[in-house]
Amino acid sequence: MQTFNRKEMRKLFSSEKWKQGRAYWQTGLVLDPVQGSTSLQATVSGLTGAHRVRIRRNGNSITMDCSCAEAGSPCQHAAAVLWGWFLAPGEFLKAEQLLLKIKALSKEEAVELIGQLAEEEGALLQRLLKKEQSTQQLTGNGLLCLVSNLGFNYGSPWVNWRLFEAS
Repeated sequence: MQTFNRKEMRKLFSSEKWKQGRAYWQTGLVLDPVQGSTSLQATVSGLTGAHRVRIRRNGNSITMDCSCAEAGSPCQHAAAVLWGWFLAPGEFLKAEQLLLKIKALSKEEAVELIGQLAEEEGALLQRLLKKEQSTQQLTGNGLLCLVSNLGFNYGSPWVNWRLFEAS
C-alpha cells in the first residue's frame, strides 16, 4: 500500500474540515473501512446521511471522492477516513481479505450478494455484466469474475462522484 503521510494530507484540508474529520472518526461515524493496494474507502455517517468516500494515491497524485454535496475541496468525510487510517490502520479490512471472503461464498450466497449490490450499485453491475462473456446463464466462474471485477484492489466501484485531485 502506498502510504498517506499525515503532514502531507493535513495540507489538503481546511482546519475546520480536518478537525471535523477527526471528530467523525473518534465518535465512530466511519463504517466498513477497506484498504486497497492504492486506496482507502469507507462509508461515513454525516449530518445529511451516509457518504461513500474513496481516497486514491497514484505516485504523487492523490484523488479524493465523496458522495456528499461538497464541491471542489476535500470534505470532512475524506478527512475522517484519513484520521482512521492514521490512528487505527488495523481497523481497515484489506481488499485481499474481502476477496477471499467473496471466493468462499456458495453460488447461492454470491447471487444473493449480487442482488443486494444491484439495489445499491445497479449501474456498476450493468456495466460489468456487459463485459461478461456469458450468454444468458451466468456461470459460477462468471459470477466469481463479476464479483472480482468490483475493483476492491483499486478502491471503490462508485461512479459519478465529485472529485478533488491534488498533485
